[in-house]
Amino acid sequence: MRTQDRIGALLLECLTDVATLLDRARTVAIDQRNALVASDPEGIVRTCKAEEDLLRRIAECDRRAADVATELANWAGLDPDEVNVSSIVEAAGPELGPPIRTELIRIANLAKEVRELSEINHKLLSNGLEVIACCLRTLGTEPGQSAYSKDGELVESRPCIISLDRKA
Repeated sequence: MRTQDRIGALLLECLTDVATLLDRARTVAIDQRNALVASDPEGIVRTCKAEEDLLRRIAECDRRAADVATELANWAGLDPDEVNVSSIVEAAGPELGPPIRTELIRIANLAKEVRELSEINHKLLSNGLEVIACCLRTLGTEPGQSAYSKDGELVESRPCIISLDRKA
């Protein structure tokens, strides 16, 4: 069985990992915003993949931190229905409680910032997709010479319906 100090130290380590990953996610979200603004498809793909990986890793670390916090609460004999952040910080003891509280505050601030950046990126991406869909609708309904024959000459073609027009 682990001691209070060992469980508290493990919780602090888990929370530090979550905060570090959130800080990286913030950097990736900023890079993604820059790629979206610059219309950099390679940058968008790279940052989307990095974001996906970071979110998976954050969820794993967060689950591990929750498990350790539960272990600490059990060790301290806390009622599971009444466990909260303050009781976990108190259960960690006078040496580890303050750094744990600091990490929890840092995590909350970073999570808020990442969420806000992600919302901005989502809006930028949605706007870009709307522009593309509008351009495709315009091209698909434009009468006149809009296609090429086998010899490279422009030929008259009928307007066509593009599947993106229906957001299929």
